[in-house]
Amino acid sequence: MITLSENSFSQQAQQLFVQLFRDATPFINAFRHKTFIIYFSDTLFTGSQLHSFVRDLTLLHSLGIKLVLVHSTRNIINQKLDEAKISYKINDELRITTKEQLAIIKNIYGDIRFELENLFIKSINNNLQASEKKEVNNLNIVSGNFVTAQPLGILDGINYQHTGKVRKINAEKIQSLLNDENIVLLSPLASSPSGEIFNLEAADLATECAIKIQADKLIFITQNKGLYKKGQIIQEITSLELKHNYLPEQAESLSVAEVNQLKRIIYAADNGINKIQLLDYQHDGGLLLEIFTNQGIGTLISRDNLEEICQAQEEDINGIKQLIKPLEESGNILTRTIEQLSNDIDNFYVIKRESQVIACAALYQFQHSQTVQSKEAELACLAVNQSYQHSGRASKLFNFICNEARQRQISLIYVLTTQTSHWFKERGFIKGKFEDLPKEKQHSINKNRKSEVYFYKT
Repeated sequence: MITLSENSFSQQAQQLFVQLFRDATPFINAFRHKTFIIYFSDTLFTGSQLHSFVRDLTLLHSLGIKLVLVHSTRNIINQKLDEAKISYKINDELRITTKEQLAIIKNIYGDIRFELENLFIKSINNNLQASEKKEVNNLNIVSGNFVTAQPLGILDGINYQHTGKVRKINAEKIQSLLNDENIVLLSPLASSPSGEIFNLEAADLATECAIKIQADKLIFITQNKGLYKKGQIIQEITSLELKHNYLPEQAESLSVAEVNQLKRIIYAADNGINKIQLLDYQHDGGLLLEIFTNQGIGTLISRDNLEEICQAQEEDINGIKQLIKPLEESGNILTRTIEQLSNDIDNFYVIKRESQVIACAALYQFQHSQTVQSKEAELACLAVNQSYQHSGRASKLFNFICNEARQRQISLIYVLTTQTSHWFKERGFIKGKFEDLPKEKQHSINKNRKSEVYFYKT
């Protein structure tokens, strides 16, 4: 057994904190000024996680993320109706809301709004010095009549009475409040143009709001941890895969609520929401882990593929530098300054995931001065983020670059390597000689590195 002293543990904890913070930085930069719609189950109100959840929301807001919050109330309503000895019916996951129930439901929504506002104020105060508490009003939780409802009416012979659906959302007003650094809180209760009040399905409200304001993320925090297949969580899936494969295959084993949730996600994706995430409310800090780590803890559903391979841009320079720095420090590749990377950026290709560079490589083209038809290029700076190594990204990027080389009529790719020759040999590279390199390259090589030369015919 290894026993750590208090000081050594403290040092390890510090190093871990620094590393985690560094790893989160690209996500923090990518999500600043983005809009997230967050739906959360009312089971949070009956557990011990609500305080920490609100603290996490406050942190997101402080990082410049625009938040619209939508809470469910089903479990709380059921509890209050049971206490009042008022019977109720739920059909196909939709409550049949009577006038008698509506009076209780309105009080519940008022209580939840007050509790959330109070928790946000406490969360801010806990993180402020006494002299700073006068600034607490800078964080405002705003509710209002942003939603217009209409009756659900009679479906399959059932009159849903005061249960309604979204008719209109005042997206301009919500967007204006978000731009003024407010957090918007939507309760699933709204009036119709005639003045009637209707109880709405909260998850539908969150979905419609996300579509109307074209949110960057729609996040569902519920009792479900995400999507599963054969007992394993699905970390990523596209909405097309969800629609055509997962839902038809799993429909018989899913509850009505789960099927409705998947249909809701597909609907959101079909209407322009590119990223929808599912995670478990019981995981303390789960929201932060899902947003600011590569792997997350739930399921991410994307309308498009999450990753793209493209030619690097100026905005990718810092991400490239982060990737190749460990290779520079270990002596695998030559050190390049930010200025050098900026000058060479047109030679770089990257794999980007949610605006974060997770893999890169450069293709430096040379041409024999005597034979115009024979073109050669150097493959350099091939690097993959540690979290994605052994996942096939390097091969994927290499294949992309080979296709680019063929389009540019490059007949031969070569690499100079000191420690990764096996990777290149596995992909068809043949060992060559220093003298086989283009003259221009021979003159620029540091022979003290004793690099091996490998060639690949495109």
